[in-house]
Amino acid sequence: MDALDKELESRGLPFVRYADDFAIFVKSEAAARRVYARGWLSYFALEQVKSTLRDLDKWLRRRVRACYWRQWSKSKTRLRKLVALGLPKRVARGSAMSGKGPRRLSMTAGVQRALSNEYLTEVGLFNLESYWESFAPLRRTAGCGPACPVV
Repeated sequence: MDALDKELESRGLPFVRYADDFAIFVKSEAAARRVYARGWLSYFALEQVKSTLRDLDKWLRRRVRACYWRQWSKSKTRLRKLVALGLPKRVARGSAMSGKGPRRLSMTAGVQRALSNEYLTEVGLFNLESYWESFAPLRRTAGCGPACPVV
């Protein structure tokens, strides 16, 4: 058994595995997506893909911020929500009244401060990079290991 098998068993998820193929049985589509994302990361934990995951995390956070912006469709709602998230009213007004699109505004300092990485994590956004880092003990260095002298 490898780390993925042990993780699935510890979570109580029924699964079937044959060679490199496996099926995991869950109750909802959302749960399946979570299991797939975590399984994918577990599979690639041995690869050096940290920068790729960091870029993907940034892209996901921008998309989520843009979705919030679309959800708050009226300027008054945007202003109220930004102020409620701790943005000063003067800064919030500049973003809320802007005619720029959701994608563009998701990259502005005001929206990024209001919908911070910490806030997005708190409301449940999965952080790929930090999950990948949890597999650091599984990765091995080439040669004689981490104690190798560099010449």
